[in-house]
Amino acid sequence: MLWIDIPAMRLDGTAKAGDAIQVRTTLLWGRAVSGLCADCGPPILCECVRTVGIVCCNEQSSDSGCVFFPYVLQGLESSSGWVTGIAVSARGTRLPADAYCELTLKDSEGTVATYKKTDMGSKLVWAFVLEREMRNFNKTQAAGAVSLEVKSNYRIDGYAFMNANMTFGAGEMGRACGTACNP
Repeated sequence: MLWIDIPAMRLDGTAKAGDAIQVRTTLLWGRAVSGLCADCGPPILCECVRTVGIVCCNEQSSDSGCVFFPYVLQGLESSSGWVTGIAVSARGTRLPADAYCELTLKDSEGTVATYKKTDMGSKLVWAFVLEREMRNFNKTQAAGAVSLEVKSNYRIDGYAFMNANMTFGAGEMGRACGTACNP
């Protein structure tokens, strides 16, 4: 009796939703143990392929998007020069006619503020400095660290870049909201 343990795996960039994850197992026996020479008898092989999973098997395909940035800054530009730039990129080749992005901020005190941008135009990347968009939110946020969630009616990915007076910078990739597969 044999036990074969399948370790945790990481998908490469070619995997698509619905693809089968398969493992090929090859067992050999009956080999004469006589060293590394050409006279060794060939082993007896037994081989099988088993499906061990399906890429994103529990997730429905979606034409919407949600990206979460756990740490961005706002309200510090005039005091310390810190600003955050955000880029929201469409994953498709064109935006829907009624494209929108809804931004939700939560500050360190728990205040939630929202802003829905409905005039997306046709550009596949919306890049902006968060500080310049704060006037569009429905509530004022405490200056400093906030989290940002971006929801849309098209598939998106995102990137944030923080900068201090053009002397220091740091970036972060957005991640999928909830339990969804990453964008």
